[in-house]
Amino acid sequence: MSHKTPSEADAIEVSELQTLAGDSFGRRTDKWDTLSIRFADWPNWKRVRILGEPTRATFRYGDDASALSVVFYEAADGSSEPSACLDHFMHFADEMATTYDIDFKRSPVYNREQSLPDHSKKPMLVVLAEGHVNAAFAMDDYVGAVAVYQSFPGTCLVQAFAARSTRHADLARKARDHWVTECAPYLTWGKNVTDAPTLDSR
Repeated sequence: MSHKTPSEADAIEVSELQTLAGDSFGRRTDKWDTLSIRFADWPNWKRVRILGEPTRATFRYGDDASALSVVFYEAADGSSEPSACLDHFMHFADEMATTYDIDFKRSPVYNREQSLPDHSKKPMLVVLAEGHVNAAFAMDDYVGAVAVYQSFPGTCLVQAFAARSTRHADLARKARDHWVTECAPYLTWGKNVTDAPTLDSR
C-alpha cells in the first residue's frame, strides 16, 4: 500500500473539491433501487455504511472520504410536512453533535424546490451548516447542508451533504453550494415507485 505525503494528499483534496464543484453529473441508487440520487463526479462516490447509524443510503467521496452524502427515509414523528421533518432531523443532528463532540452552527431555513422528472416542482427546505469535529480520532472542519423533501404521507425524506473544509474552506463551500443547487433538488424516487417503499435501512 502506498502512502501519500502531506503535499500529495493536499493536492488530491483540492482536486476532489474542485471536481465536486464541476458539471459532470450522474446518478446512483440506494440498495433497494428505489431512490435516484444525483452526484457530481458520480463514479467516484462509493456506497458505504455508518456503523451504529442506519440510513437509507450513505456514500463517501474519494479514498479519504473528503465528502459524504447521506439519505434518511423514516417514519414521521408526528406531521410529515417538510418543516416538521426538518425539526426532527435537526434535533437528531444536535444529539449526534453532542455524542461525537462536534461544534456547529447552522443557517436559517431556505425555501427551495425539488425538480421532478416530469418537470413539476415540490417544496424543498435547505439548511447550511459549518462545524468542527473535536473527537480524538478526528479533528477537522466541515461544511454541510441538509435538504428536506415532501415525501409519502407519514414519512420523512432527508438528504445531507458534508465536505471536509479544514485546509480549503472556500473550495469546500463552493462544492457544498454546488450540491445545494445542482444535486439536492434532483433527488427523486425511481420511476417505478408509486407507493411508499418499506422503511428499510442499512
